[in-house]
Amino acid sequence: MTIDQRNEAAVTSKEAFQAMGLKWEGTFAEAGAGGIRAVHRTLQERLAEIPHALHTDTLLGLSYHAVPGGDGFIHYAVVEVERIDEVPEGMVTISVPALTYAACTHRKKSRGSISLITISMPGSKNKVTRNITRII
Repeated sequence: MTIDQRNEAAVTSKEAFQAMGLKWEGTFAEAGAGGIRAVHRTLQERLAEIPHALHTDTLLGLSYHAVPGGDGFIHYAVVEVERIDEVPEGMVTISVPALTYAACTHRKKSRGSISLITISMPGSKNKVTRNITRII
């Protein structure tokens, strides 16, 4: 696999939104061994189950690193939804606040593009960093 990485970053804002999908929790080693790729594949297979999904051609990956220097984190493989009425079995919902973040683009030559977006929550006592990966 060849990845063309561009180092330009753009600061942008996104309004608050609701999302639905799958939750993964593990170590950085487990993520590197394919844990996150597997949860995104499962999300792709289950997209039709998500009611009121928006932009199903754009999968979002939200990583929450709650402990700086820790060896584990939580990752949500989700899609934005218009509203939340019912949640399919095994899925979760998440509310993402309005954010300002930096976005960098990485492109896989074999399968479209991936935009990696890092979000730093201002004023967070725990310095929580949220990474949103948008897979297009």
